Amino acid sequence: MGNSVVSHVLFHPPTPPTPLLPHQKYFWIETSTKLLIPAIFISNENNPNARFTLLYSHGHDVDLGLIYDFLVDLSRLLGVNVMSYDYGGYGMGMVKKKSVVLPSGSSKSRKGARGSKANRENCGASGKNGGGRRSQSSDNQHHNDEDLYETDSNSDSSYDSDDPTSPQVEIIQPSEQQCYADIEACHNYLVYNKGISPSHIILYGKSLGSGPTLWLAQKLYHRYFKCREAALSRQMSGQYNATMATMKKNGSDGSVASGGGKHGLKVQYYSSSSSLSLDGQSHIQMRTSPSEKAGGNGNDDANTMPVMPLAGVVLHGAFLSVMRTMLNMGFTPSGDCFPNADRIGDVKCPIYIIHAKEDEVIPLSHGKSLYEKIVLANGVKVFPPFWADDAAHSNIEQKYATAYVKRLQQFVKHCDIKVAQECGDNSGER
Repeated sequence: MGNSVVSHVLFHPPTPPTPLLPHQKYFWIETSTKLLIPAIFISNENNPNARFTLLYSHGHDVDLGLIYDFLVDLSRLLGVNVMSYDYGGYGMGMVKKKSVVLPSGSSKSRKGARGSKANRENCGASGKNGGGRRSQSSDNQHHNDEDLYETDSNSDSSYDSDDPTSPQVEIIQPSEQQCYADIEACHNYLVYNKGISPSHIILYGKSLGSGPTLWLAQKLYHRYFKCREAALSRQMSGQYNATMATMKKNGSDGSVASGGGKHGLKVQYYSSSSSLSLDGQSHIQMRTSPSEKAGGNGNDDANTMPVMPLAGVVLHGAFLSVMRTMLNMGFTPSGDCFPNADRIGDVKCPIYIIHAKEDEVIPLSHGKSLYEKIVLANGVKVFPPFWADDAAHSNIEQKYATAYVKRLQQFVKHCDIKVAQECGDNSGER
């Protein structure tokens, strides 16, 4: 699909961009495409150490300036922190900043926005409280607080929307690949800069935002399963070597039989829990290691399992793919953008779908098809969807305010229970 068609169908950034007010703190994050995008981090006012953080990817026709107050309310009502951002080509990300202008008197550089490649690819890394203890190299590249990127809305870091032809301004066009780079940079910021465990992050994608949300979720799970398989292989190898060494020390010939072997050694496989039991004493558990529970990075020894990659995903007004919003052929054609239908089955965390029955932008059939794919991939025990009667694409939050908030609160609680089951984490902290 040509870029011009995608832009016409999918991307409708407000023009002119909605300015962020002086009290609305924002900061800049550098993406893998070397573009600086504006972002916000809203700490829950009642609990600065809130357990979960919502990474919110907004719809196709809004920007941070339009949704800032809504996100503040969402943080307060759900008891979570909220991070959001503008895609390259939206809001203050509509123009390319040549450099970061830091608050006056600041000598900090913006190095480290994305973290070292080695640290980003570390499968077990996740932040404090169930996640990642940063390596020394990471500490050299990351500062503790987001004020590294904060700017005053009245400072000269803001662009002049009245003069787009200024030589200091380069207009950015939104794109699928840029959206991917944007959300990944924000996720890296939460994990490596804020020290938040991946298992305490809930992705929320509304409309257009469902595309980058599912892209990131699938990528995180692909990495997770690859690392888990490698860790399990190392654990099983270590268990086997330890057992053989013990048997050799005791004079055994090393034979092992399901009935008990020469010395009564029993080997049992539990496919339901993916664990291996040797004499009922040594177990390989598919969950976080004690070092991770204590705040370690899960890599204190080579045999620990990677951290659960996500707490949950919310898909609000999501589509199967871009081309299928115009002509649903029953499959994702070659060259299509944001193929959500092909990605959702790889995401194994709780997924909550919200869709308006009278959605005039993305038909209800898209939401129902995505829900069916969740059921097919994860069984019948999935979180129930919210099909909003007599609601449109952009007014569920207003028309069904009470139900909208209540169901999201239930989903956050559901994610909390799942994380505790998977990670043995009931600390109540992020």
